[in-house]
Amino acid sequence: MELNVRRFYCEAKDCQRKVFCERLHPAITAYARRSTRLEHYLQNLALQLGGEKAAFLLELLNIHLVSADTLLNLLKKVAIADTAIPKILGIDEWAIRKGQTYATILVDLDTRKPIDLLPDDKLETKWT
Repeated sequence: MELNVRRFYCEAKDCQRKVFCERLHPAITAYARRSTRLEHYLQNLALQLGGEKAAFLLELLNIHLVSADTLLNLLKKVAIADTAIPKILGIDEWAIRKGQTYATILVDLDTRKPIDLLPDDKLETKWT
């Protein structure tokens, strides 16, 4: 898809930004590579299956959109709603960058919904 937008130029001397671009429909966010609808679809798929399995399913369907890492990055953007205290809590560590950077996800195993994504795998982060 290719879009044409208008550019506006500011002639004021003290203006830090000289070029302005026309804003589009809310479904098309600035600098986005995917529509919001597709991004929500991919987030839901990654929430249900996880990064690797969702990427594998997309590959089977001959949809070469994103990698497993991109799906995990989309999961970080998901707003996690406030819920009741979980009865069964699942904790899983996964590699953002294998051998170097790890993160932790907390999941309510009754509802199968993520509770929180922690930025590292350190014990201090988990219990504070």
